[in-house]
Parts: sequence; C-alpha cells; structure tokens
Amino acid sequence: MTSNESQLPSTLPVAEVAYSPESAVHHPVVLIRRMVHESWRFRELVRRVVVRNLRAQYRQSLLGYLWAFIPSIATAVGFSLAKDAQVIRVGETPIPYLVYVMVGTVLWQTFIDALNGPVDALRDFKGILSHIYLPPEIVVLSQMGEVLVEFLIKLLLLVIVFVLYGVQPGVAVVFAPILLALLIIQATVIGLILAPLGTLYHDILKGIPVVIGFWFLLTPVVYPMPQAGGIFSFIVRTNPATHFLVAAREAMTGGVITNGWFLAGLGAASVIAFFLALIAFRVSIPFVVERAGE
Repeated sequence: MTSNESQLPSTLPVAEVAYSPESAVHHPVVLIRRMVHESWRFRELVRRVVVRNLRAQYRQSLLGYLWAFIPSIATAVGFSLAKDAQVIRVGETPIPYLVYVMVGTVLWQTFIDALNGPVDALRDFKGILSHIYLPPEIVVLSQMGEVLVEFLIKLLLLVIVFVLYGVQPGVAVVFAPILLALLIIQATVIGLILAPLGTLYHDILKGIPVVIGFWFLLTPVVYPMPQAGGIFSFIVRTNPATHFLVAAREAMTGGVITNGWFLAGLGAASVIAFFLALIAFRVSIPFVVERAGE
C-alpha cells in the first residue's frame, strides 16, 4: 500500500458507476454535467487532500512553513545584489527592485506549481485510480486548491514587504484575484496536457525541470517587459506565462493594467481550453493508467 493510499480519508463518498461501451466524448454535455456533479460530491475529499498535502509537505522540516517564503526571498535578494553590483542590467522598475522581483517570483512559482500539479497528482494517485473509482478531475482540483492556499501563505510575506517599502496597491488590485486565477488555469492546462504524456514517457518528466529553468529566463519575472521589436521581445510576448503574470504584478503593486481587452480574450480562451483539457484528461486517464501498469 502506498503512502497516498494509507493517508486517504476512510469516509470516501460512494459513487454508483454505470459503464457503457460507448465513449463518453460522444455525449459531451452529459459528461460535463457528470463531472460537475461528481466534483461537488467529492468536495470534502478535495479539502482533505489539500490539508493533508500541505501538512505532509512542511511537517518533517525544521523551518516548516518558512520554506514557502525562503525561495522568493533568496531570489529577490540575489538579483538585487547582482543589480546593485552591476553584474546584471535591467530596466527601471516602477517599484523598488527587490519588491518587484519578489512579487514576480511568487507569481512565477505559483504558475510552475500549477503546471506541475496535474503531473504530480497523476503520479501520486496512479495506483489509487487503478484500484478504485475516483473521478480524475478530483485530483487535479485538489492540486489547484493546494496551489491557491500556498499562494495565500506567500501573500503574507508580500504584505509585510509592501508595508516596509511603502508600496500601495491601487484600484486595479480588485482584478488581481481574477488574474491570479487565470494564471493558475493557464498553467493547469499545460499540466493537463503533459501529465498523461509524462506517465507514459518518462522523458517528459525529466525534461520539465530543464525547460522550466530556460522558461524562467524568457519570462519577465526579474526584468520589466522588453520594448517591442527584436526576437527576444517577440519570444517574451508570445510566452504563455508572460501576460497574466505581468498584469497580476501590476494590479498588486499599484500599476495600471494595459491591454485589458487582450487579457479578457486570452482569459476566455484559457477557461475554454481548461474545460477541454479537463475532459480530455478524464477520458484518457483510464487508458493511461492501464498502459502504465503493464
């Protein structure tokens, strides 16, 4: 018995499942209604899995929940020292550079955690999904909940830093939760695509950390959005992690959100892509689990 199986709540909801030889994708409306219904029925399980994962993540460490803050602090301090020593050259930032990098790092880590969520969930619950009926989207929703809770923990650090450096959010801060949610949804879509592939082909799992390291350099986390023109600017502006991250940082730090209509269209496309990817994930998981167990 794996650690995930032993730590699952003993009072799981009992679902009555009717199997049919006809593929579920032939009736997408029925499938979506069933996914929504089962997600609501299993909501208590989602909550318990989120709490369990957070406790397990920090329980056997001396610093505990301080590890949620340490990466952002280390990155911000390191880049600030490098900038002051003129080791790196970045453009002017509208707020103190240390705060700018810290907010960007927190949002970037949230994006990466959401991207890795479906991959980690499928890896951890693969054995459970092969033995009992558990809607695959439940493990994805639990990972998304965990990402959101971890961001709220890191938000405490940002509030303290804002007070110390006198950074005041403006009116646009009311859009920050929406932009954060879209950032998580967008990253989860990528994770939903990679999760089945990573289960079948371990090259995907080995390549993700390599790609993330390079991806960080192409995302305006520690530097402002480059001016239009040139190949680097084109790559950064077509980077799927760029726009919601930059907009969320502007909303949180008193900036002005530009290209609002573009963000709205990109957000609508991300939500649609999320539901399509979630349906594909649900339909493909039984076959992926069976292939992985061979």
